[in-house]
Amino acid sequence: QDRSARRYRSGLRRYRLHRIDDQTELVARFDADFRLVFSNAANARAVFGREPEEVLGTDLFASIPEPLHEGLRAALLALTPGRPVHFAANEKVLANGEVRWFEWANRALFDAEGRLTGYQAVGRDVTEQHRAEEALKASEARLAAFMEHAPVGMYLKDLDGRYEMLNPETGRVFGRPAEEMLGRRPEDAF
Repeated sequence: QDRSARRYRSGLRRYRLHRIDDQTELVARFDADFRLVFSNAANARAVFGREPEEVLGTDLFASIPEPLHEGLRAALLALTPGRPVHFAANEKVLANGEVRWFEWANRALFDAEGRLTGYQAVGRDVTEQHRAEEALKASEARLAAFMEHAPVGMYLKDLDGRYEMLNPETGRVFGRPAEEMLGRRPEDAF
C-alpha cells in the first residue's frame, strides 16, 4: 500500500508538470534568492530562446532591463502571506536582442510557518497588444496635431449629430470656444 501511495504521488507530480508544461502561458518558479528552479517550455523559449533544462539556475533579473531591477525586487520582497501577489508589465530583451512586452502575475510562496520559500511567475506575451496601443497613441497624437494646427474649421460628429471633436479654427469661425460645443448638436449650441 505504501508503494502504491508513492506511485500515485509520483504520477500526480508528473501529471501536474506536464499539464503546466503544455500551457501557452509562461510559468516559472524561483527560489527565495531569485534563481530559476522551474520553467515550462513556453517561458524558456519565449524569454530565453532555450529549452527549460538549459535555463535552470538563471537569475530572475537576467532578462529584465536594469532600470526595472530595483523596483521589481522591492515589490517582490514586500509580498506577505496576506498579500502574496504582485502584478507587473515589463519589457524583456530576448537572447536574440528582440524586445518583447509581458504581463506577469508574480506570487510569493510561503511555507506553513509563513517563511518565504520562493516565487512563481505566470505571464503572457502582450507585445502585439502593446504595439497596437502605441500605434493608436501615435495616430491620435497626429490627429490632435492636425486638428490643432489646421488653417480651416474642422469637426467630427457622432451619428446623432453631436460634436465629438472640433479644432480651434472652428471655434473662431462660429465665434465661440470650441469646448462649449463638445457633446452638443448644432441646434443646441447655437
